[in-house]
This record gives sequence, C-alpha cells and structure tokens, in this order.
Amino acid sequence: MRRSHRHDDARVSLALDHVMGHQSADRTDHGSTQGHNGRDGKALRRQHVAENVRNRTHASTHHGTEGNARDHDGEILQRDAEKPVPEIQKILAENTYYKPTYEFVLGALHGNWYDAALIYREWALQQEWVKNNRLHSGKMNSWLPETDIWMWNRGRSNNVLTEAADLKEYLGDYNVSVLWHWWHNGPYDDAFPEYLPPREGRESFMKAVAEAKAKGINMTPYMNSIQWGESRKSWTELNISQYSARKSDGTTHAKKYNKYTENPITPMCMSQEFWHEIYSNLCDTVVNSYGSTGVYLDQACLHYCCYSPNHGHTVGGGNYWVKGYLKLVELIREKTKEANPVLTGEGSGEDWMAHLDGFLTLEASTERMEGLVHKEIIPFFNAVYHEYAITFGQFGGFTYPPYDEFWPKEFRAPNTETLLPAKYNTQLRMEQARNFVWGIQPTIVNYHAFARKARPVEMKYIAELVAKRKQYKDYMQYGKMMRAPKLANNYATEIEIAQMSTYSYKNEGTNLFPHKKVVPLLYSSAWRNKEGNILLAFTNISEEAKEMAFAINPAEMGLDENFTLYIDGVAQDGAPQSKYEEVIKGCSTKIFEFKKK
Repeated sequence: MRRSHRHDDARVSLALDHVMGHQSADRTDHGSTQGHNGRDGKALRRQHVAENVRNRTHASTHHGTEGNARDHDGEILQRDAEKPVPEIQKILAENTYYKPTYEFVLGALHGNWYDAALIYREWALQQEWVKNNRLHSGKMNSWLPETDIWMWNRGRSNNVLTEAADLKEYLGDYNVSVLWHWWHNGPYDDAFPEYLPPREGRESFMKAVAEAKAKGINMTPYMNSIQWGESRKSWTELNISQYSARKSDGTTHAKKYNKYTENPITPMCMSQEFWHEIYSNLCDTVVNSYGSTGVYLDQACLHYCCYSPNHGHTVGGGNYWVKGYLKLVELIREKTKEANPVLTGEGSGEDWMAHLDGFLTLEASTERMEGLVHKEIIPFFNAVYHEYAITFGQFGGFTYPPYDEFWPKEFRAPNTETLLPAKYNTQLRMEQARNFVWGIQPTIVNYHAFARKARPVEMKYIAELVAKRKQYKDYMQYGKMMRAPKLANNYATEIEIAQMSTYSYKNEGTNLFPHKKVVPLLYSSAWRNKEGNILLAFTNISEEAKEMAFAINPAEMGLDENFTLYIDGVAQDGAPQSKYEEVIKGCSTKIFEFKKK
C-alpha cells in the first residue's frame, strides 16, 4: 500500500514499522547508459566510435561497480565475466563471436578524446534525457544551481552543519550546500536501510537542520538507494532476500564493503515495487518530517544483472534496472513534491539526467582514492553534457579519514580527522583546480574550522576559485565546454600524493599510503556561453608565479575582430590572436573573456 501522508519514525514503510522504527543499529560510510531512440548510420557511426572512450571522469565512484555493457535502451547485454548469460554461452560455443541486436559501425578516430566527445555529443543532444534534463526543465529546486561550494562532512550535526556555518562565514556572500554522511542511526555500509531515527535523536537533528536552513545552508543526507544489510533483523523477519537481485547461480550480489563489521549488504532488484515503497517512504520521512532539503541517492548510476525468474522481468539482461530505478525516483518526487527536494546520485549517467538533479563525481581526486593508476582522467561527461547537467564533488580535504562511531572502537585510527601533513597541500590544490577547469561545482571534504589558520594558502585559493566560478557562472555552469587552450609549458612537477582508505587501518595499521606523481602546475579550459562569448580559464596550483604561454584557434572558436578581449575584467586592444603570453600568480586564476562588441 502507498501512503501519501507524512511518516514518523515508527511508520517508515510497510512491515518495517516494527523492525526499523527505533532500532539502534550499526551504520557505516562508503565512500551510462545510452538510449536508443532511432538514429541514422552517420549518427550510429559517431556514437560507437566514441563508445569506448566514454567518460571515466564521471563514472560511478566510491562503492565500485560491476562492469556491464548496455545497449541504447539501457539494456544490460553482458554481466560479469565469471558466468556469461546463457545466450552468450551458446553463441561463444557455436561461433566464438557475439552479434549485438542493434547496428553499429567501427571506425578510426582522428584526434583526441575531445574530438571523440564532439562526435558523441552530436548524437547525445538529440536524446530525451537532454531534451527533458532537470537543469533546464524549470522543475529543479533553485538552491542546487545556486550552490557555490559543497561541504562533505560526516557524523552528528555538530561535526557537519556547525562546520558548514563556519565555512559560509569564511567565504562571505556565497552559498554553501552540504553532503551529509553518517547522520543515520547505525553503522555505515552495514545497517541499510534502517536509517531512522537520526543517531543524535529526532529533535536535535531537526533543530540543527532548521538553524542551518535559516542561514541559507541546504543539505542532502546520505541514503543508499539500492542496498539492504543482510545482518539486519529486518532482512530475516521480512524475508528481504526474495526482493534482492540474483546472480545466475541463484545467490545474491552480497558484498562486505565494511571491513570492520564484515557484514554484507545486498542490492535490491530495481524492478521490485516493494523496494520502491520502502525507499520512497524513507525519503518522504527525511524530507517532509525532518526538513531535509534534498536526498543523496548512493549508488544511483549503477547496474546489476538479475537472474531471478520471480521478479517479473527478463532473466539476466534487460532494461528493467534503469526503468525500475527511474520509477523509484519518480515515486520519491510524488511523495515530496510540495517540498521539491534536490535528488542527487553517485556517479554520472545520462539516463538519469531527466530524473536526478545532480551527480556526485569523484574522479578529480582519483589519486586520493586509488593511488597511482595507469590512466589519466578526462572530463568526458562534461565535454558532452556540461550545460545540461550539474556535477559536483571530489574526495580531497585537509584531514585523515573519519571513523564512524558505530564501528568497533578497537579499529579506530588515532589520527582520525586530524590535519594531514603540509606536504600534501599541492595535491589538494590540484583536485580543486581540476574541478574548476572541468566545470564541476567546488567541493571540500571533512572541513573543520581549524583549516582557516592551519591552511591559509589553500583556503584563500579555494575562495578564489569559488568567487571566479560564481562570477563567470554563465560559462562555468551553463556554458559549453570548448577545446582547452594549448599551454606551451604546464610546468609538470613531481608532488606528494596521499592515498587514503577509511577501511585499511584494521589490517594495514595505517589509513594513508604515500606516493609521488608528476602533475601539471597550470590548468586550462575554454567555454562558450549562450550569447556566443568565449571564456578561457587558467589556474596555477604552485605557490610561485609562472610565465603562461598558450595557443588557441580563433577560427575554431568563432572569434574575429568583432570580439573584445578582457583579461581579468580589463579590456584589451586589438583583434583576437592565436598566441598569448601572460604571468599568472601563485595559487591564483587568470581569466580571458572574449565578448561580442
């Protein structure tokens, strides 16, 4: 049954009333599909040339994914390699090749990843998720596009909303929004979906939320949108296993994310209305009863194959996962339509652009999450969709990883949320610079007021990036990403890299793994706004000034004598040139704006 009224803690949903309402459980923290709408051969060719260079910058993050190929209805074609679906097994046995159910064309690409993005973009902009995107629909709550910086903290309100108020005070007239993990009454990566009541109590939570809203601070509390903890009482009493996604051998996709409790969590099948009701009622309570201005739907842009014959969908592959998840999102919106909360999700998926408001992307801080990887991150998603979707996030901050109060105390590291050594400051500036030039809303992780005095250079740098992004928002949030200016010298330098892991301390005796990596000190990007003006954005993560020389193609950008160049707001004489030389100060930005006369 569906409830349209508001729910208190004891009436979260269905039969969970007696199981979930007042339990004090553990909690922990973790932390592309295309659509085939018909296209000609030319578009097909362009689509598939680009397919294998899809955005690694904005892929699913934090929890990891099961790599599934999908067709253009969001249909999963092949599950993990351990056990191919029966149809593929047969094909491989008989023919040693697989023939997809739709046409495709292979070809050679002349150019780089940005050229591939342009090819893909030509097709992508014709799709329904662009035509109906939330950013331009008029349906999105305005506080999200008006956000100037995100703060991503964990724990009780005095470790989250109080610190957000401090950050807002430091920045001045800028909008701070909060991604809030570990607010719930149980261990992260374990007790899902038994989130209520909040760990600090209902009244304290609601008071803190109201005070933050009065200061203009909005928040999206963390709620995993697909997982159920198998150690929970509700798992057994409500026979939740029947609603979970199944592998081909009949087992669940259970995984022990939490290395401290070692309790598995299991994805629900997104086709199941039971899960839709459970999760949407939780969102209803958090928004309508507790006053939250949004909800963060963890693991949103992620897929599993389900081989259950009892779920009413095709066994194995199919588009039921995407369709089911979108039904879930729309049910949440139906129950919370008066409040119109901002719904954000983990990773970036084009199928969700007409349904989710924003996408958490962490790849700007890949090294902090994964260490030294044999890849370089590119902003592919934003090159295709920047002006149609809001992305935010990265994993960089000033401190060692936090520790959930519900995890076993014996595994808690002594340096939890204490200041990192200063030698990692350049890494943080690099992460912030990537967000800036990639057009991603700025984010700082585990912020605390002591950073003001402890890291004044970095705080001032973050403030400048926030200010410049807001000043030029018509480019850096609503503009099209152009080909970045080619720097004659980016001053590539070896810096200290901190790879960090919340879960490593138990077995490794440390939560930080040091590396060194050669990275650029200068970063650049180019944007075109709706009026056809062009912005070139540069930033220097070194503390020293640098000579900056770069080249552009004025014809490619549509620049001619009818444009006036402004450097940091000061008009320049002469027509646009192909080469420029300027000095850029340490830990600063430089903006070239070409405006039509």
